[in-house]
Order: sequence, then structure tokens, then C-alpha cells
Amino acid sequence: IYNNLGIICMEQEKYTEALQYYEQSLKIRKEINDREGIAQVYNNMGRSLFKQKKYDKATVLLLEAIVLSKETRNFRSEIIGVQVLSTIYFEKKIYKEASFMLKREAELKDSIFAQENRGKIIELGIKYEYEKQRKQEELEQQIVLANKEKDTLAFLIIISVLLLLSFTSILLYINLKTNAKKDKLQADSLTLKSKNLELEKQNLLLQNTKLGQEVENKSKELTTHVMY
Repeated sequence: IYNNLGIICMEQEKYTEALQYYEQSLKIRKEINDREGIAQVYNNMGRSLFKQKKYDKATVLLLEAIVLSKETRNFRSEIIGVQVLSTIYFEKKIYKEASFMLKREAELKDSIFAQENRGKIIELGIKYEYEKQRKQEELEQQIVLANKEKDTLAFLIIISVLLLLSFTSILLYINLKTNAKKDKLQADSLTLKSKNLELEKQNLLLQNTKLGQEVENKSKELTTHVMY
């Protein structure tokens, strides 16, 4: 917050207040050993002094910021210090140093560009591996589902075959039982017919016997009448 307040005051050209806020921010960042933060504050203090044309003091702070930025490999922070220093050196007509700073700025920008590209490449690699793993997991899930469906289909086919066999067996059993009953009924019918024929035969024999007796009786009666 102190650092941001210093930036606001610097933009409003309230340089004295800006430096006070920067010093409070610097004190806290030194206490917590925030080296990147310290470099940032040195850059802001150097920019504030540069705007006041206090080039020597600004140079000392900016060089401190560059050293810390190099140690923490914070290229963007180093670029800020290098850019302001190159302007100071041009103002002071120290062209050799100014040229060196411009060259260093270009190197830093190239490093940032390469770092960002590496980051993008790593990000793309991570995304590719993630997509590859996700697709592989989806494929494995599809294979598992296909196997489950295959097992389910096989189970249904087995159940259907068993049910069909059971139904066929029941039909065969019913058919055999029905045929057996039919055969028994036919046999019983034939037995009854045979019995009926036997009874009819016996009836005919009885009738013949009765007729024979009647004829014999009539013959006797006739003989008696004739004799009489």
C-alpha cells in the first residue's frame, strides 16, 4: 500500500510525499527480506528522483535495483531500471553507458520473450499431456462400458437361450403328457369297445339260447298235441 501511495504521489508530482511512502515501504520489505519488492521500491524511488532531475541519487538507487533484479532473475524489474538509467546517461551525455543500457534492455526483452515462449511451450505440453490423458481415460471408460455391454448382452443371450430351452422342454413335456393321455383314452376306448362287443356277443348267445329253448318248448308242445 505504501508503495502504491508513493506511485500516486509521484504521478501527482508530489515527490517529497512519494519518497516518504517509498521509504516506509522499503523498511517493511527489508524487514521481511522481500528482495523483489526492495528492487521495485528502488526503481520507483529512482524514477521519482529522475523526474526531479536528481540524476546521481537516482543512478545509485537504480543500480541497486538492477543488482537485486539480477539476483532474483526478475527481468521486468531490471528492464525498468535499465530504461530509466539509459535515459539518465543520455541526459548526462554518457553515451557509452547509455548504449550499454539499451543493449542490456534488448537482451532482457529477448530473455523475457524466450521465457514467455518457454512458458507457453510448457503450458502447451501440459495441455497436450492433459488432453492425452483425458482422451486415454475416456477411451478406457468406453472400453469398460463396451465390455460391460458385451457381458450384459452375453448374459441376456444365455438367459434367453435358457428360457427358450425351458419353454421348449415344458412344451415337450406337455405334449408328451397330452399324447400319453390321448393314447390312454384311445386304449380305454378300445377296451370299452371290446367289452361292448363281448357283451353284445354274450347277449346274442343268450338270445340264441333263449330262442333254442323256445323252439324246443314249441316242439314239445307240438309233439304233445300231435300225440294227444
